[in-house]
Amino acid sequence: MNHRFSLWGRAFGVMLAAGLFLAACGGSPSATTAPTTVPVAAPAPTAAPALDLTAGGVLAKENLGLSYFLAQRALLGGPEGPTTAAAGTTPEGCPKMYKAWYINPLTTSVPWVRSTDLFKAAGPLLCYEPTVVGPPNIDIPAQVSMIEQAIASKADIIVTCTIDPAAFKEPLARARAAGIVVVDIVCGGADNVGKLYDFEYGYGNKARGEMACAYFDKVTGGDAKILALLTGPDMKTQNDDLKYMKEACASKPGVKVVKVEYDQSDCGVGAQKIIASLAADPSINAIWTVEGGVPGCVKGALKDAGKKQGDIKVLASDLVPGTCEAIKEGWIDSSQYYLFFDSSVIAARIAVDKLQGTYTPTTDKIELGDGPIMLVNKDNLPPEICGE
Repeated sequence: MNHRFSLWGRAFGVMLAAGLFLAACGGSPSATTAPTTVPVAAPAPTAAPALDLTAGGVLAKENLGLSYFLAQRALLGGPEGPTTAAAGTTPEGCPKMYKAWYINPLTTSVPWVRSTDLFKAAGPLLCYEPTVVGPPNIDIPAQVSMIEQAIASKADIIVTCTIDPAAFKEPLARARAAGIVVVDIVCGGADNVGKLYDFEYGYGNKARGEMACAYFDKVTGGDAKILALLTGPDMKTQNDDLKYMKEACASKPGVKVVKVEYDQSDCGVGAQKIIASLAADPSINAIWTVEGGVPGCVKGALKDAGKKQGDIKVLASDLVPGTCEAIKEGWIDSSQYYLFFDSSVIAARIAVDKLQGTYTPTTDKIELGDGPIMLVNKDNLPPEICGE
């Protein structure tokens, strides 16, 4: 199993320590004396509930793929101690509580919901008041409208997924002109840092594209006719993934993308695209779901198309419950699991550091678009996410 997951127990230990520390900060019982000479204990004051950041709360292993680096870097700081932003462990300990908006692009998606849960839970730890909004389906005008709402509310921080850089350009420019720190998660690409937003967290597009090329070359013996499924034509980061994959496979004439379809991260739409594509082009023997909303429907789509496990080599994205099951049952061979969903807290922490004047560019690249990508299959599925 990947060594990263061997550190999960330690990560949750860190979370548990944080939860216990916060609980210890609650009020203590007091006593008063009744008018008679018999002392009567007064009811203990109701303490504010401590943030449940333990393995049994919002960070429960069954619904959260929390990485070790997230626990260490974002919530409690690195080995040298907490960052300035993380030093305020309660609202009372923060010099200021910043207004942070997370404009989520897909509030019905399990990983994006997990991302918002993290963002909300970490607010008091990192000195920000979280506001979480977002459309249930990919809806760029709705996201733009929510950016406008954040500006009008005088937010200090906006975290979002810049699905369409052209559509987001004007409102994000006004947000930054108003002094709002803007952080993109994955969608807009690292090359738009300083143009559309202040920071970007995602993954290495080149590394991902090269990984996909090598994977299909290996599992098909150099003869791959690939259907690629993307969210939409304007999703820059996915287009970059596809570009780098094609570049990496330029020297492998037998490995090529023969069809590109767009599914709006809608599982049902993706399934229809798979069925129709396989019917229209029987030469397709591989599928790359470049986005993670559709893999959970791959099993049903392939069965409806008359395929059996192993007939089509499928490389998925992310690890939602349906994807985990399809990998276990052999309908999906592997998935490129990246941890940017869990980076919402990192995004907020960096923004708070900037507002506090304590941000220093680092060399570990956690905020520079190079998050980890792991190729997982049924032999190394993380039980913390997919179960035993």
